[in-house]
Amino acid sequence: MNISDRLNQLIELKKLNIKDFAEQCDIPYRSMYNYVRGEREPNLEALSKIGQTFNVNLNWLITGNGEIFKGVSNKLFSVEENQLIEAYRTMGMEVKDAFQIAFKAIKTYTK
Repeated sequence: MNISDRLNQLIELKKLNIKDFAEQCDIPYRSMYNYVRGEREPNLEALSKIGQTFNVNLNWLITGNGEIFKGVSNKLFSVEENQLIEAYRTMGMEVKDAFQIAFKAIKTYTK
């Protein structure tokens, strides 16, 4: 299994198409298309964007070793909290911006 295979696996796990995946990572569609097809290896900046956007373990993405996702165990959160986190991670940037505005308003209101 190589990086393009793991990218395909990640896109499938996230239930996205290449276009949406690229958009969420802020990577041009054509570049992502080339990565996924194995026509080009992603550079460090692209790998970093993918890792940050989807909380992906870069060691797994590059080598296939380790867990796919890094960070906090999902067992620390309720089902609803995990659903909110997952939904946020798959939002486009415009939706994330709107979500942040709404969240700040709610936070101010509930103080």
